[in-house]
Amino acid sequence: MSDRRIALASESETRKLKEIIDLGRGGERPDIEFKQDLVLDSKKQRAELAKDVALQANLPNGGDVVFGVSDKGIVVGSTYPGSEETIASILTNRLYYAPPGIRITEAMVPNEQSALVRVIWLKVPRTPFAVPCSYLDVDGIPKMPIRVGTVTKYLTPLEAVEHYRGRLGQPIHPEEVSRNVLARNPVVLKETIETNLLEITRPPTTIATSKTDATTEAVLFERNGAPPFPLRLWNGNVVSLRSKEELARYCGPDSETASESADEFIKDLGGRRVVLGLLNLELLSRADSLGFMVDWEKQRVFFRRRGDVPVKHSWQSFSRRANRTVVGFVPGPEGIPRYWYHFGAYLKTKYIAGHFFVTLSPTWVFTKDGTNLIDRERSQSLSASKLNRERNDRVLYNLHLWYQLLSENKEFIDLPLAHGQGRVEALPVTCSMDRGIEDDSIQTSELELDMDSELPGEEQDSKEDDELDDVQDGLP
Repeated sequence: MSDRRIALASESETRKLKEIIDLGRGGERPDIEFKQDLVLDSKKQRAELAKDVALQANLPNGGDVVFGVSDKGIVVGSTYPGSEETIASILTNRLYYAPPGIRITEAMVPNEQSALVRVIWLKVPRTPFAVPCSYLDVDGIPKMPIRVGTVTKYLTPLEAVEHYRGRLGQPIHPEEVSRNVLARNPVVLKETIETNLLEITRPPTTIATSKTDATTEAVLFERNGAPPFPLRLWNGNVVSLRSKEELARYCGPDSETASESADEFIKDLGGRRVVLGLLNLELLSRADSLGFMVDWEKQRVFFRRRGDVPVKHSWQSFSRRANRTVVGFVPGPEGIPRYWYHFGAYLKTKYIAGHFFVTLSPTWVFTKDGTNLIDRERSQSLSASKLNRERNDRVLYNLHLWYQLLSENKEFIDLPLAHGQGRVEALPVTCSMDRGIEDDSIQTSELELDMDSELPGEEQDSKEDDELDDVQDGLP
């Protein structure tokens, strides 16, 4: 991460900050939040930062969060040792529908003894979106905080939907919102919703195990060589979803190899996690065999660079052929690429209500040269910039593209598990409901009209990337 510190406020900004501190001393205000200091060591502290910003973003005119000032309005100074990038990264990862233009500055202001101390100031504009700004809490659940006076309230899903449907432009009054919801006749609208879940309709039925005294997979691989298929070590056994015979060939003729019932094996939580991990590896191995780049650690796959020009992929979309740019670069001085971007997807298996599913989440992966990944901290803002331009219908379109890629245009994705198991449906799980949001409904025939076109072109990418220079320090 860059060592660049937080930008210093100008003289006029510092005067404005002093006025804000004076206003806050006059009594509690919903649009001024004082914090003793900024500490971001724990997940709880990072979630608290995101909540404070979301609260201000949901006010009619935005608000201010000031660190280094006690809740009584006494200036005590901040000892935060980190950079602006750290704050921006946390907000990028934990905020949904965050307003653009959140300004992070620091200023030197006098304390009670007239000594100048450091204060950190987040100027938060009002969110321009129809839905309230929400944050990812420490429990992993998104929450939508609003101010009712100086008290924090969290919107229920019902209230949030009403706010979305009404496109409210005034401060949110939860009691009034609830009354409006209860008084309104529900919209009768049959909706079919696609998920990003692909069901494994032929899950593993047997688990192959072989006893071993190897303490780590590295020791096992050094002894037997790299395995030709995914396996794991667990409870003194080599475990695989392939056949007992395949595992015996790898472990050696003297190995004690057996076959167990998968249903019995996954009754143990640890055993279930082993099976999920093996299914993940089988999926990634499948993508690897199809020629995609694989990030094994983050469980994602992405298109390879081919030469020094962007890569376009032609595919059969909903009713016609379409071309998508799946690998490209943003040019720097003299046309030399600053970095490359690759269309990708996260692949992960889950066990839900007694069934195995594959979750597929489209994403963008960024590399320095088409091969070597950009550091996580540097790539987050790039990813947010690109993904934020993709509406729900674009995400749906991207999902269908990946379904076709991984199945090779077939009805199934077949993994080479024992006894012909490992079949994954290439069409997503859907659910239906009799009530929906009319404005959100879209027909497939309408979807294809604008989805086959590219997102804003490289000129837009370059413009936005110039604005992100501060968080791309060190990129080629």
